[in-house]
Amino acid sequence: DALQVALAPAPPVGAEADLQGAAMGAVNPAAFVASPASAQLFARLDALLVDDDAEAAEVLAAHVSLLQAALGPAFGAFEARVAGFDFAEALVLLREAQPPPLPR
Repeated sequence: DALQVALAPAPPVGAEADLQGAAMGAVNPAAFVASPASAQLFARLDALLVDDDAEAAEVLAAHVSLLQAALGPAFGAFEARVAGFDFAEALVLLREAQPPPLPR
């Protein structure tokens, strides 16, 4: 009905849509590494880790395959640090493995 349509959340656009599509498996993990959605995911994780926010574990769980592709061999250590709430060390690993910024 009209009320349900009016109250429905707006579909994501731009980088938010890319990130949501990536989480749903709509993006090839290898292609994701050098994408705007990758930069958005890294920025989100970075902010959560800086704030010692346990939501970082939820973001990690939602994007495991993408983060495995992006972090490569550092993923296992990163995952262990997040699971152990060692957010400071997880942040170091994330920043070391972060792909270079996309050219403008």
